[in-house]
Amino acid sequence: MLVLEKKFSGGGELFTLNGWVPLSALEDTVSSLKHRFGERILATWRAPEPQEWPKVPILLKNSKWAKPFELFLKLLPMPGYKSIDPTALIAIFFPFFAGCMIGDIGYGIVFGLIGLWMFKKYRNRSAIMMNVSQILMNIAILSILWGFLYGEFFGDLGHRLIHLKPLWVERTEGIIPVMAFTIALGMAHILLGLALGAYEGVRHNKKRHVYERLGTLFTLLGILLFIVNHMDLVNLNFMWAALVFLVFGLAFLIKGRNLAGLIETIGSIGNILSYIRIAAIGLSSAILAMVATKFVDVLGVSFFGILLAFSIHLLNLIIAIAGSVLHSARLHYVEFFGKFYEGVGNKYKPLKRRRGTAWKKP
Repeated sequence: MLVLEKKFSGGGELFTLNGWVPLSALEDTVSSLKHRFGERILATWRAPEPQEWPKVPILLKNSKWAKPFELFLKLLPMPGYKSIDPTALIAIFFPFFAGCMIGDIGYGIVFGLIGLWMFKKYRNRSAIMMNVSQILMNIAILSILWGFLYGEFFGDLGHRLIHLKPLWVERTEGIIPVMAFTIALGMAHILLGLALGAYEGVRHNKKRHVYERLGTLFTLLGILLFIVNHMDLVNLNFMWAALVFLVFGLAFLIKGRNLAGLIETIGSIGNILSYIRIAAIGLSSAILAMVATKFVDVLGVSFFGILLAFSIHLLNLIIAIAGSVLHSARLHYVEFFGKFYEGVGNKYKPLKRRRGTAWKKP
């Protein structure tokens, strides 16, 4: 907290200003005040006390590569002081999920060009549109990478023209492997959220919160090991490890919320299965792209054939970006954030003078 005491030469008059200043701006703020008022001002500061944490305004600070994704937290209350800022995690998982859904080299190139155009058009003009353009370019890069894994370039056009082959699996034929991968991806994402939730509970001394998250985490790990052992996915016996995790998980759940904690575990299983939407939406996009090419087969390389193919690809582009963004956001807001995120903070609003008005806090 910054305390300013302005003492006038006449003595007896005193003006005190208390406020919050980000640590990153403290040195510049004090230097500017000293330069402006010299010895007439006394500036002191200290770190917030634990009892003041709920009142501390929040200013997010992220690396350049993650900063555009702060846009997603504008739809939520800010994280509390000393709480986890999930922006970097959104920057990693959001384009990964969206790119997995789109999964087409051609579509990725189109989205990348649109993002580059937006970046140049709104540079130094609109911060929000700049963030959107950078998010779109990140999605485009991941879409291209997934396109190589699926072997898709405007559907099966790449296979027809240059015999493009998938590096992993053609998702219109390998539905089961893609669905299994998305479930595993969901499991990893949810377990990470639970681990972060337990960590938050430890930091803020919320024992019940810790027991709930660890109980659910251990129970899910036990179920996972049981499935791996039952399906003989690896040449190891995980049965005893699965039983140990299940016992510890049940013990933590009972300690945290009695048997009511089992409801959260069941909900987490539902959350994991919800990640199948990544495979389902991606499959529908791939099929629609292939349908567009079929019109050229039926009508030939004619005006109507090319027009219909172009129209369907355009429609698929719109559906692909809208669906991937919407569902990727849902997987974060609902499934992931629900495990650790508590929006209890208030956004930092600096004291500033509005042009043409008196000094006041906005």
